[in-house]
Amino acid sequence: MRAGIQCRAMAAAGLCILVQACAGPPVPPQVSMDDGVIPTQKPQSRAKKVLNGPNARLAVILSKNSIANVRYLRDYKKFCEDGEGNPILKDSLRKSCAEKSDPSYFVRWITKSLTSNFGEVMFYENVSQAKNSKPDDFAVVNIFYDPWGDTEVADIKIEFFDHNFSYVATAQGAANVPSDRWSGSNASDYIRIDKRHAQIRTAALMELDRSLSANLVKPVSWYSAKP
Repeated sequence: MRAGIQCRAMAAAGLCILVQACAGPPVPPQVSMDDGVIPTQKPQSRAKKVLNGPNARLAVILSKNSIANVRYLRDYKKFCEDGEGNPILKDSLRKSCAEKSDPSYFVRWITKSLTSNFGEVMFYENVSQAKNSKPDDFAVVNIFYDPWGDTEVADIKIEFFDHNFSYVATAQGAANVPSDRWSGSNASDYIRIDKRHAQIRTAALMELDRSLSANLVKPVSWYSAKP
């Protein structure tokens, strides 16, 4: 239904050729962020906060949701740029749509936040590889972002575990806003509205950073952050 609504609005602005052309890649279904990563029963660590600092080593695993969401955004970015039947004709609209669907935005921000708080941050494909690296902490990152739904949603969680893979804490940031971007009457309206909507990504990630700091033994201010 959302594709039809968007297309009709865009058609009224002279931006849509066919209603069917607006359908982009489907939003991936969500599963438990621990699915395939962590056993159903998570042992609780005695630690109340996550051990961090310039000498701490963190092993990071992306959840199935994160991998699917990055793939979804990558496909939508391609759809915006040159997808078959893509009705967004103007270069300015095409660019705005592609930037909104940047699949690396969240990963870059999260990576920078983690490297600012840990001496070494390593990404692994699975738990076995992560455990073999013998880190001080483990983290499972869950990313969900849908910029094209009736409500634009950004929801990011990071579950932290100690060196024994016992659960310590969760950092989370979320934001949402009704998608009124299609209410504009022309391309400039679309870009103006879309820039305002892009702020929810930043809002969610800033909330994640605050939550992260609250769950760390040594907040980043205790030592110089990496550039």
